[in-house]
Amino acid sequence: MLPKVEPNETAQSENTKRKLDLVDNDGFEVQLSRTERRKLKKQKKQQEKQDDPNQYPEFYYNMAGFKSALSVKDIRDLVLWCISDGINPSWMLVKNKVNISKVVVVIIPYLSVGLPFQGIHENNIQPVPLNAIPSGICIFTHVCPTKGPTDRSRLHSPLMNFMNCPLSKSEKQRRVEEARVRAKNKSTKNPEYYMMTNVQLIDSEYPLPISISRMESLPDGWVETKPCTDTARLAEPRTIIGLDCEMCKTENGMEVTRVTLVDYGCKVIFDELVKPDNAIIDYVTHFSGITEETLKDVTTRLEDVQRRLLEIIDHHVILVGHSLNSDLNALKLVHPYIIDTAIIYTHTRGPPYKPGLKWLANKWLSRDIQKTNEPGIVGHDSAEDASTCIDLLKLKLKRGPDFGVFMVDTESIFVRLGRHQPRPKLGAVIDHKGPALIYGSDAQTQVECADDEQVVREVADKAQDHDFIWTRFKSLESLYGSSVDSSTSSTADADVKQLPLDILDPALIELSSHIENLYESLPKRTAFIVLSGHGDARRVKRLTNKKNEYSELFKTQKLSDIPADKLWTPEDEKSLIEAVDAAKNGVSFFRVK
Repeated sequence: MLPKVEPNETAQSENTKRKLDLVDNDGFEVQLSRTERRKLKKQKKQQEKQDDPNQYPEFYYNMAGFKSALSVKDIRDLVLWCISDGINPSWMLVKNKVNISKVVVVIIPYLSVGLPFQGIHENNIQPVPLNAIPSGICIFTHVCPTKGPTDRSRLHSPLMNFMNCPLSKSEKQRRVEEARVRAKNKSTKNPEYYMMTNVQLIDSEYPLPISISRMESLPDGWVETKPCTDTARLAEPRTIIGLDCEMCKTENGMEVTRVTLVDYGCKVIFDELVKPDNAIIDYVTHFSGITEETLKDVTTRLEDVQRRLLEIIDHHVILVGHSLNSDLNALKLVHPYIIDTAIIYTHTRGPPYKPGLKWLANKWLSRDIQKTNEPGIVGHDSAEDASTCIDLLKLKLKRGPDFGVFMVDTESIFVRLGRHQPRPKLGAVIDHKGPALIYGSDAQTQVECADDEQVVREVADKAQDHDFIWTRFKSLESLYGSSVDSSTSSTADADVKQLPLDILDPALIELSSHIENLYESLPKRTAFIVLSGHGDARRVKRLTNKKNEYSELFKTQKLSDIPADKLWTPEDEKSLIEAVDAAKNGVSFFRVK
């Protein structure tokens, strides 16, 4: 018997080294270090494993796991399970989940209306094979009945429903510990504790100092406050000043027409009317309190006000106000030390919502401000608003940093993905101008598109280096939405009609092409999800418009003075409830490329 010949380890090692060395563009061999060879070898093994057909990720429906029609939250949880730390969904088996490279989610409002899916919700909660439905979408095998978020008489945003995730237990505990530490921090009695950070200034779109923006100079017409040179003042605490502006609409947009400053005692120290540089086309008197007569003899210009403000405000001053980014942008004034009451107090629903000043005053100060509906009161009072912000700061200093902060047990899906270990997951929102860019404000990348064709191009580009992309096709929504805009209250409960085929068919062909082109542009092993959100929301929107119109009339008129066709009746309420129940029926599709 011949002896067994063992491999020559040295020869094998040298052979492996040669295989792992690279060749440069000129044909010369590049010698790699031991660390580089190990890294390259690991990458090759990973690639071989991923290319193995037995290791390829796939979606399989678990029919027994469908206890009800899918919700938008169910789809979000599937995304988290695929690429982060989510919980395994009962309704979907994800084979070789670790090899899913990224997830792309496309929402297409009115998709279930334009395509023949209306009947799939009748006594059915499981996926329906598409070979039984002439949908025109060839890349999917099944359509899943899906319910959009609603309550009894309202449709809720599927965007917010998808993008807001429940906090994990560890994150909840971390926040509790963080709050406990804050409560013991003596510096919370110092106004400087509540000043906005540089990141907050950037996120809230405040005008940035040159030191942060790194611009060589400010744009024309802009001014920036200067450091304090008074050594006596520098030895004292920072000065607190409240700021508020009133604005009117001009040919160049909103411009300042009144500027008010109050001190920490809420005494007015500066109050000036301003004549805009451009012609006023709407005084917006209901909000601004400014009329044509108010500005009749005013000659003060913005540059005059800027000069005065720079005499009062320097770097030893903290400006306090509500959403001051709009005021400072209108004033073309840069100041780095800001306390924003829309940030130190929070909305009951959490980000991205921000509380209104009127609500904060009523809730925490038991004060009724901005009483524009009362006789003799015209518009807001900038002195009142600035003083209210000062008083809200005083209350915060007295009660602590967690006062007026609602602990919402949710967070952005992009924040959660950004905490993923060992590597944070990068997210992108690619959308037409709209709320998604607000809900997706925590995404690493945000792209605003002009049309669906640009959406396809941008997703194809961003999918190369992002782990999760949320996007939207809007063509069907634009077609169906026009019928809502043209309706009147008298036709609010009229039956909605399908679009003419000569309009709908070309739109569906184009949409199908966009879906397929987007899918083909994605890297391999990308989980591709398409959903409609709600179903046909036209009747709901018409009835809701009528209800809102009636509510506004009821605030200012007697019931007997409201025209009969503007009244909101019990029959209307019943119709709205029925319309909401029908409109929640949507669809969704799933596939791994």
